[in-house]
Amino acid sequence: MSLLAAVDAALALLVIVVGWSHFATRIRFRRLLRGADGGNLEQQLLAQQAQLEGVSRQLEQLQAANTELQRQVAGCVVRPRILRFNAFQGTGSDLSFALALTDSSGTGAVLSSIYGRDECRMYAKPIDHGKSTYALSDEERQVLGAGAAD
Repeated sequence: MSLLAAVDAALALLVIVVGWSHFATRIRFRRLLRGADGGNLEQQLLAQQAQLEGVSRQLEQLQAANTELQRQVAGCVVRPRILRFNAFQGTGSDLSFALALTDSSGTGAVLSSIYGRDECRMYAKPIDHGKSTYALSDEERQVLGAGAAD
């Protein structure tokens, strides 16, 4: 009988240890579910999901705005280039110029001003991918070619 009593005592002790362990685990689990700010874990997860959805929407808006800005910038003058030169010998300093205003694809215009003692003339020629349907002077070709070396 004493063996049976010893087994009963051991089982009782085991039940007490398991019960205490279960009680301590339940307390830790409730703390986990309660969270740091008093809300439960489900509410916190739902709040995080809502925040992530908001961030995702903002990211989509930023990507759309970035795409639009890239489209707009593609047609902007990205690197204006100017070359001053003396068109006629004996007229003084370099008062004539060629000015290239092109976008990243080399499309835009080249402006030229030829300064002489009695008059000043200005010309504008359209440029499409670095070429023009009009004859270009050496200075105009030079100022357009300067972009290719950049």
